[in-house]
Amino acid sequence: MLSSPVFCRWGEVILNRAEAYAHKGEVDKALADVNVIRTRAGIPAEGMFSSANMHGYTGINDPEIGTCTAVEEIVYDERRMELAFEGHRMFDVYRNKLNMDRRYAGAQPWKVVPYTEPHIQYPIPNNEWTVSGIEQNPGY
Repeated sequence: MLSSPVFCRWGEVILNRAEAYAHKGEVDKALADVNVIRTRAGIPAEGMFSSANMHGYTGINDPEIGTCTAVEEIVYDERRMELAFEGHRMFDVYRNKLNMDRRYAGAQPWKVVPYTEPHIQYPIPNNEWTVSGIEQNPGY
């Protein structure tokens, strides 16, 4: 291909807004957006989230992984399912200052990758950092 078009799906836009609401503490709005995605996926009414029914989500408070509220955890999981295999997961995890748990069978090293590790960053394209004067990411 001569170009690399960027595609943004409706589901991603709704979940971006849900994530923003979750970070602002607007629980009902965040869950309403998640429920829009779940309704479109054909999940019945008893599978919808509300501030009174989080379906067992309690948030993450793990010294190895990080911390987040129950609503944020719901949004992150919904993003993981809706955007599966589209390359969003790593960005979602590190953007929210969570560590990537790579302790599962496969070719990758068995470890938890902290969001602060410099090797997770991509190089900034030369035409951007040379013109703007910002520093290149470490290691490039």
